[in-house]
Amino acid sequence: MLFVTSSSRPEAGGGEDGEDTAPLPTPDKEPKPKLLQGINANTNLGDKDIEEIKVKYQTLPHAEDGKLEFDQIKSHLPADLNPAQEQYMKKVYEMSISGGNFKEEDFVSVYSLSKKISTLNGTPLEAFNTLDETKLEGIIAKFGELFETVDRQQTGRITITSLREILNNALESDAMTSILDIIIPVIDPENEGSVGKLDYLAFVPYFLSLVP
Repeated sequence: MLFVTSSSRPEAGGGEDGEDTAPLPTPDKEPKPKLLQGINANTNLGDKDIEEIKVKYQTLPHAEDGKLEFDQIKSHLPADLNPAQEQYMKKVYEMSISGGNFKEEDFVSVYSLSKKISTLNGTPLEAFNTLDETKLEGIIAKFGELFETVDRQQTGRITITSLREILNNALESDAMTSILDIIIPVIDPENEGSVGKLDYLAFVPYFLSLVP
């Protein structure tokens, strides 16, 4: 399993839906604080749910200055996250803090992503147990930056064509064609031709698990 290198760069999504047409650069080693930016919480949460989550945020200790520890928000996330999923969300949280602040919209995005992850089953669920914790930050950072590089207009969505290009270059396998044919129906079951950042981040462990 290899990530994209400077000598192997995917072309971005052909200008569709505001996507950049320039080649994707190699992601920086340091994670960016934009990881949660572009997540559409309405994908799996109703307006009432979002308002209730915002109320929860305001009740958290130190919420006014945004200085929160993961343990402070963990009890407010979906209760059915398994330990591996919880560790994944903790790393997402740690990488999303900018200047030590964790804002209300960040809390909503983390909750939404946690809820999506908690509904996974089968291989996408089992994939979390195969993650190497020591490499987790690098994995999330690289996939996050690859999405951002394609989604220049920060729409929170990329085309399936762009997803194929990202995965084809982020992973290396002699069986990539068949692997991609497995992934696409799972992440885009309605054949909409695009994928949101919420689903993309939720399925990163699944992407990795399919590569020997």
